[in-house]
Amino acid sequence: MKPSVMRHFGLPQNYERRIYEGAPYRMFREDLRGILLRSGMVAVIGETGAGKTTLVEDVIRSLKEDFDVVRVRSLDKERLRIGNVVSAMVYDLSQEGPRRDAEARARQLSRIVGMRVVSDQRRVVVILENAHRIHGNTILALKELREMTFAGHSKLFGIVLIGQLPLLAKIQRLKEIYLRMDVIAMTREHGWMSYEERKRYLKTVYGEALNEELCARAAYGAGIPLELNALVESRMEAAFYAGRELGPQDFDIPLKTMKEVAGVSFGEIAEQVGYDRSTVSRVINGQYKNDKLAALVREAIAGATGRDDAQRKTA
Repeated sequence: MKPSVMRHFGLPQNYERRIYEGAPYRMFREDLRGILLRSGMVAVIGETGAGKTTLVEDVIRSLKEDFDVVRVRSLDKERLRIGNVVSAMVYDLSQEGPRRDAEARARQLSRIVGMRVVSDQRRVVVILENAHRIHGNTILALKELREMTFAGHSKLFGIVLIGQLPLLAKIQRLKEIYLRMDVIAMTREHGWMSYEERKRYLKTVYGEALNEELCARAAYGAGIPLELNALVESRMEAAFYAGRELGPQDFDIPLKTMKEVAGVSFGEIAEQVGYDRSTVSRVINGQYKNDKLAALVREAIAGATGRDDAQRKTA
């Protein structure tokens, strides 16, 4: 967001770094921290903008005194091979260059990682982003690499795969991986970014710039942090250039968007409002103007969202 807009709404320069530490986030953080402390393998999965990297970086910062972190920086994840990972580990954990011969490079890595873990009492974690694009054979080779030994010790380092939802399906097809890997799914099904959580998230990030009513309205407009930020900040910019403050009219979310974010069906809404599914569908899609029915539909979606949150809490 532009500095002039930020100043207008009283937002500090680093407002984007604020982390919402709701109950689901704290659970994910505790789980990830525990997995890394035992040098486990974990996949952190979610939609683009769900907060996966934020979570991993938050945990890594809390562990940095005891951990050496390897980041595989290759941009072409489709062509990433285990040799690239080995080279990244050699570069990040030592002052040496990787050996050219594959066998020599494997022995070199075993020595470097082993000395770090066994002799220096450090922990090592390898982080790969956009892991949904990595070939299955490379993921299998990562598991085998992790099982290398040094002075009688094995599983010398942890692995964090950060990826979008297709990563889960890829892992499930690899039985040798799926049975050994923990999965942290930052999805609604696992309690992430329910409607109430979205309201609290917005209040945490934007503070006094958004009152409770605006947070409640905006929370219907998107289901993940990145999309919520884009929604709010686009409305802030529009209000700024119009020379006014934010108001409820800025977050008059279309019924179609509300339905998609809530994940509720046309049939469920029709049952709640007492109209047939076809009429409800036309109202939601803007093909039939009926203010009274539109208000009922909005109420029904809001009610379904609240029930969905309550069901998750009791599940």
